Amino acid sequence: QPGQRVSLTVSVSSGSAAGLYFRTTPNVGTLAAGPSTKLVEGGIVHSAPKAASGATTTFTLDWTAPSSPGDVELFAYALATNGDRNSTGDAYGSAYLSLVYGCTGKTYYADYDLDGYGGMLANPRLACTAPESYSDQKGDCDDYDPKLNPGAPELCNGKDDNCNGTLDENVVYSEYCEDKDNDGHGVRGGATKNDCGPRAGFGLCDNDCDDTDPKVFPGADEQCNYEDDNCNGRIDENARKTCGEGWCRRSSDSCTTNLCTPGEPVAEECNGLDDDCDGIVDDGELCPSKQVCNAGVCVPSGSVTGDAGAARDASVVRDATVTADAGSAPATKSGGCGLAGSGQGGWLLLLAFLRRRR
Repeated sequence: QPGQRVSLTVSVSSGSAAGLYFRTTPNVGTLAAGPSTKLVEGGIVHSAPKAASGATTTFTLDWTAPSSPGDVELFAYALATNGDRNSTGDAYGSAYLSLVYGCTGKTYYADYDLDGYGGMLANPRLACTAPESYSDQKGDCDDYDPKLNPGAPELCNGKDDNCNGTLDENVVYSEYCEDKDNDGHGVRGGATKNDCGPRAGFGLCDNDCDDTDPKVFPGADEQCNYEDDNCNGRIDENARKTCGEGWCRRSSDSCTTNLCTPGEPVAEECNGLDDDCDGIVDDGELCPSKQVCNAGVCVPSGSVTGDAGAARDASVVRDATVTADAGSAPATKSGGCGLAGSGQGGWLLLLAFLRRRR
């Protein structure tokens, strides 16, 4: 209780004599020395080695609790000697006790990684309220990694994330293919492995186009280096400087120069392309009387609902055109990367492309 005087006994087993050092943390309350001990700054020590009685040396001292509620940790450090005035054969030991006064108290555990779970690297502490860097939950199997604790989800990483003693349980397993360059992307046709994630030597079965170069794999950033870095069958796409609009768009001549010459515009036609390179697809009066240009095709004006211009704009996204590689026909402003589309509009786009190539 607050203000209560407590008698403490420290027993040291073995040896013919023993010495003692005793302290409290924090330095609260009042310590009083007993027989063969004396007060020093920070605690109590033996005044002289005390002889054992029946192979046990006993020290007694008193501590008086403060007048207001709180908690305290008591530490005793002892040395048992064999009496030959030589350190050989002497034994060291320590003891710990945690007390509260004026409150019910609760046990807390040191939580070094502050993940809400304490480990067993330090003595549990009885306290009125949670001390700083302590938690009332225990069981952390690695108190220096906040990602590992009993409440963490189990991941595919070869670690015991949830501290239950098992690695990678309840995770999804898939087939992985041999990955010689360890870039996480493998090649079909070689060795395979069922695992919960890529491991050294095995990666996704997405057919790495160069499994000897870890910088080349599906999904890599395309660089201007005359190589197919992202394994899509194209070289340096979107990596070189481009110039011009619509049909006139061109890429620079090489990776070492910014020289770029746009193509020559031609008369605008109803074909889903920006022929005159003004940034607008199928603009102007392009069809015979009583017809409108819709999705690159001249159709009777009554067959188009809503705004014809809006229909043309929508067709730019649906019917993508050709790739803007150096020396070839350019892409439209929509940025399409290949001939696409369906029905008559798609075929007309293909015919327009072939006509421009001639």
